[in-house]
Amino acid sequence: MQTLDAMQVTGVRRANAAAVESKRAATNITDVISATDVRALPDSTIVEALRRVPGLSVLPATDNEHPRDEAATPVLRGLGPSYNNVTIDGLTIASPGTPNGTLGSITRGVRLDLLPASMVSELQVVKTFTPDLDPNATGGAINLKTRSAFENGGKPFFSAEAALGHANDVGKPRDQDDPGYRLNATGSRTFGSEQQYGVTLSANYQTLSSYTETHMTTDTVHYGFYDNNGVLQTGANLGNGWAVPQQDKYWYVQNQRDRYGVTGKFEVHPSAALEAYATAGYYYFKDNMERNEVLIDPRNRGQVFNQTATSGSYPGGDIEVGYSNQIVTTRTKVAQLGTIWRPTDRQQFSARGAWSDATYDEPIRMIKYATGITRAAPVPVGQTGSGVTINATPNYAFNYDTSGFDQRFGVSPQAYNELGNYSLSYWRPDYKRTAADRILTGRLDYGFNQGESDQGIGFAAGVSYTTDKPSYDIYRVEYQP
Repeated sequence: MQTLDAMQVTGVRRANAAAVESKRAATNITDVISATDVRALPDSTIVEALRRVPGLSVLPATDNEHPRDEAATPVLRGLGPSYNNVTIDGLTIASPGTPNGTLGSITRGVRLDLLPASMVSELQVVKTFTPDLDPNATGGAINLKTRSAFENGGKPFFSAEAALGHANDVGKPRDQDDPGYRLNATGSRTFGSEQQYGVTLSANYQTLSSYTETHMTTDTVHYGFYDNNGVLQTGANLGNGWAVPQQDKYWYVQNQRDRYGVTGKFEVHPSAALEAYATAGYYYFKDNMERNEVLIDPRNRGQVFNQTATSGSYPGGDIEVGYSNQIVTTRTKVAQLGTIWRPTDRQQFSARGAWSDATYDEPIRMIKYATGITRAAPVPVGQTGSGVTINATPNYAFNYDTSGFDQRFGVSPQAYNELGNYSLSYWRPDYKRTAADRILTGRLDYGFNQGESDQGIGFAAGVSYTTDKPSYDIYRVEYQP
């Protein structure tokens, strides 16, 4: 045990007071993160900042094509992005969704790694709904409150951050671009004869290279179970209870991610009873991914031999070697107008409208070689054949080892390196996914006695309209010689 002479605790009270007051004033269960909290931590995107909220977690893209090293979407009360609403200053925004190669489509929900953390004054996470909130969610609602030039009495504000990163270890087969860096700045001020006008600008830029090595089983089934005779079980039958990996799969993924954005807000407060604002934003994100993969597959999984709790053998197998280059580019545009009028201390009228547009573009190039390939008879041009069949061969028989919860399929190194055994499985030189979403929304609200300190009978009423036009398209050319 060591005795300390003194311990000093330093905190920031005033900067967090607004976030605390927002939580106190809310009529529902709400968590709030202030801009100060965001700046105090190395969070470059909205979704990274949301990890700080109690009861909220984040997920990467969870399909069988894209890497999982960066958070993309929030999870509220155990429910993913499809069940959560995201708004900017209370108005719905368009989103291209999250890629899902497993389903061959785009999943519903806003991808929050596209939006910079520097654009917000508060992150408000609502876990219980009131009638004024959009009802199209069962998980929760996330509202991004943009900074106002009239905060802190309208005093001039400027914040800038620059970061430079270097990794002393990089992945293969080639080195990543180095270094990575991040720049962001936010400024606001008021002006006019009575300081009745305000303007806020926020901009950010980031470039980052990363490398991930992933060792997994397969895309969907993952493990199989066998009885004491080594026969594969079906359904919920766990047989002898010894889990056997379906594949031994390696991903070697390199990413180059670039993102930038700009947000502008103009406000006017001609009197204490009237205010109006206009907000515009543009956000760009590009993810250039290269993936090299190796798969060892028994193919005929109906029976396993010599099984123990952590080992067994298959009489045959195959090797698959693939490469994929997928470049995701998203662009999100937002425009909002709003006005608030308070004819008396207890009444408030508001009118707000927003237009937002989001696009997703992903050209893909894929190629794969495999052992044990047999080909169907060729078909005339313009017709679709039955494709290739990958078969297990004795050359790639192996013993598996699952000790340490990290499977290994021990194929013969000589057979693995025999290049003459590999043949082209498919080549996809022209493969593309595109998605778009356009939202137009507006709302009128009236409140009486809705302030935090108001007393007596109060009520509120409103009407809203939203039109949402999503689209998705996929196009693929594949060759199988």
